[in-house]
Amino acid sequence: MKSGNSNAGTPAGSTGQTDDFDAVILAIGFGIEADSRLSYWRNDIVGQPNLEQPRLTFVLSGQGDGAMVDLLRLRISHFRQDRILSELFRDSPTLIERLREIKTEHEKDVTKGTFQKFETLWQEEEVAFGKVKTKLGSRLRRDTDVILRLKVKKLSDLFDGDVRISFQNRVLVYVLYKCGGFVPSTEKETVLARQHAIPPDRIIQRHGTKREMLLKGILSEPLFTVMESRNKDKFRQVDEQMWSGGYFGYTGAKEHAFNADDGTKDAWRKEYLPGATALVASTFCSAVAGFLAKDHPADSRLRVTLHRAVSFGTEEVLQQCCRYFGINLPPGDDSPAGRTFPADNATIGLAYKTHQMIRSRQGVDPDALAKAMQFLNLHQASRKMSPEVRFVSALPMLTSDKKGGRNPVTGVLYIDSKAENFFLDGEKLQVVLGMIERFAENLHSDALADIDRISNSELARGRSRWYLAQPIPEEVDHALEIVDGIRLPRLEGTDQLNLEYSDFIPIRQVL
Repeated sequence: MKSGNSNAGTPAGSTGQTDDFDAVILAIGFGIEADSRLSYWRNDIVGQPNLEQPRLTFVLSGQGDGAMVDLLRLRISHFRQDRILSELFRDSPTLIERLREIKTEHEKDVTKGTFQKFETLWQEEEVAFGKVKTKLGSRLRRDTDVILRLKVKKLSDLFDGDVRISFQNRVLVYVLYKCGGFVPSTEKETVLARQHAIPPDRIIQRHGTKREMLLKGILSEPLFTVMESRNKDKFRQVDEQMWSGGYFGYTGAKEHAFNADDGTKDAWRKEYLPGATALVASTFCSAVAGFLAKDHPADSRLRVTLHRAVSFGTEEVLQQCCRYFGINLPPGDDSPAGRTFPADNATIGLAYKTHQMIRSRQGVDPDALAKAMQFLNLHQASRKMSPEVRFVSALPMLTSDKKGGRNPVTGVLYIDSKAENFFLDGEKLQVVLGMIERFAENLHSDALADIDRISNSELARGRSRWYLAQPIPEEVDHALEIVDGIRLPRLEGTDQLNLEYSDFIPIRQVL
């Protein structure tokens, strides 16, 4: 199966061509909403303070994710969907765990009980929920009011029924409701507009797009008729990943990715990496590299970098947080920061799975080390290891989770060297472990309190399938070893590396 990418092999733009393909994907987007003057997909001023009048009332009609996001934008100052949960719930770990339990139950049965479970939790965790309510209440916009116009008869139906709202938005809208942040109504928009003297430009309708009309205008009538007859749910979008192939920087199917060239693998699978995380990782790795460089031959390459554990979809990966630091590094290389690797591959994957420090055996034969990397599928997501490498090591940072409900590994420090006599053990190893320990200690909120607008925010991660430590495979035992008798660094008070900048400035009351 070949790629039909119209840009393939051309300097720029698409070229006319005729060919036969097994499948054709039309990436035409959602289309424009048929009912609303203000499109959800366009830049607008909904999330910005009003400069003309002290307070404006909006009618927001809809009961899907689009309507809920606009509701949150209209009522919460500095609303960022990727950060709001951390900003509100980061100091309430017990409450977060209880909400995760409700989410699991909700995913099994979306038809009933979720709203009442929120109500019960509100009563049982009154203190924790009270803190969240106070935080959100202090961020309610003072220039807007919102009437949320619904088709359902009860607000609780938004949380219990088969309504297309994500669980995160259900939680946020519930807390906003408890803060008195909006007024639900079942009246028609025209009636509400007349009652409250709301002009048309403040009536926002989020009733979805007419995707079938968009497709009908593109496809031939016989093909559209076939599609319409075969698609039982017509054109309803599901929230599940339907295409399992391809990565950023690589358009082919995943099963063919192993054969991609090294140049492609240097740039593919890059995901978003917060700048603050990259900055801190760079500073830390340069310090470790500077320490190791003291006793390292100046004419051989030494590399140090840091990876963090993250989830993208259902896949747990290790993401490189910064470029390599060390000595004798090739000049002008593109930065590998942001690249992601399967969490069960290579040396870093082995440290991730075993929850132990992994190190090449002293004096290991380079060919034996290369065979070990081949068994660990290094080349699946990265270029082949240089045959001149004589030493590799991966040191995991563990979490302090005592309940056993979270991923036990939050990051992995990677070190390799081409020097024949370089080996990380003894006092040198203890210093590196101490550096990681101090680094991990200073990722919690108290240590970052003096750094304005940067925090180690909650990062959504799935439960790892490697929760129980795996033994080292016999096939690599001749080249790699687990380092026993050392105390691995643990993150206290946090279980992720996700330093992120926020433009929200908390207001501190001065007495």
